[in-house]
Amino acid sequence: MYYDDDFVTFRPSLAYVLFQVWLFYYDAFGKDFIMPAKVDKEKCTACEACISECPSEAISMVEEKAQVNPEACIDCGVCVDACPEQAISME
Repeated sequence: MYYDDDFVTFRPSLAYVLFQVWLFYYDAFGKDFIMPAKVDKEKCTACEACISECPSEAISMVEEKAQVNPEACIDCGVCVDACPEQAISME
């Protein structure tokens, strides 16, 4: 908020504006708007760094490779940054 002598003006932060845009598109397109992370099975070394970092617990190990549950993935991208092998991407 921005305070002036006579009145108060609301100046939204960039994060607030971006979140409102995200909500608009999520409401308009639903789950189709969210694109879950994709794992490159050839690059994955099963280090499990992505599993420990995922806030929605959407990643599990299947046949010694990471696998993303698209229904649980919230499209945050934390796993992409956590992967030391760069085996995860957002598509």
